[in-house]
Amino acid sequence: MKKTPALMPPPGFFVLLSEEFGFACYFWVPRMTELALVDWWRSVKAAEPGQAPLFFNTRNLPGKRVLADMGVFQELQLRGGLWYAHAHWEDDSFLQHPDGTVILHQGHPDFAAQLDTQSPPSPEDTATELPLEAPETIVAALPVVS
Repeated sequence: MKKTPALMPPPGFFVLLSEEFGFACYFWVPRMTELALVDWWRSVKAAEPGQAPLFFNTRNLPGKRVLADMGVFQELQLRGGLWYAHAHWEDDSFLQHPDGTVILHQGHPDFAAQLDTQSPPSPEDTATELPLEAPETIVAALPVVS
C-alpha cells in the first residue's frame, strides 16, 4: 500500500530530510532537542567494511519519518530557515542548521577538517537571533497542491 505524502509538516521540531537513495523527501522528527541532534549527528561514525552507511537507509535514523509531498518540501526548503539533512553515502550526508551552517558526522571524510576550521553554532546560541515562522504559517502560504 502506497503512503500518501503529508502536505504539512508535523508540529514541533522537525528536519527536512532528503533521502537520495530512495529519491524521497521526509519530515524527520528526531525526538530530541536541537542541541542533542547536533551532538548525535556529529557522533555517527563510518560504517564498518561490508556494512551500509547509516544514512544509506534513513529508516535507521532515530525518531520517525513522515513522507512529505515533494512540492511542499521544496517550497519549505527554498524559503529556508529550517533544519535540513541530506542522506546518502558517508561523503555526502550532512545536517544543515537553519542559519546555513553545515554539520558533518564523524564518518564524513571532511569531519576532522571541519572541526579545525569552524564550530557550528549551537541552537541555543542562535535561537533568539533567527526569527523563524511556525511551520503552519509557512504551509498556509503555500499554493494548493492537487
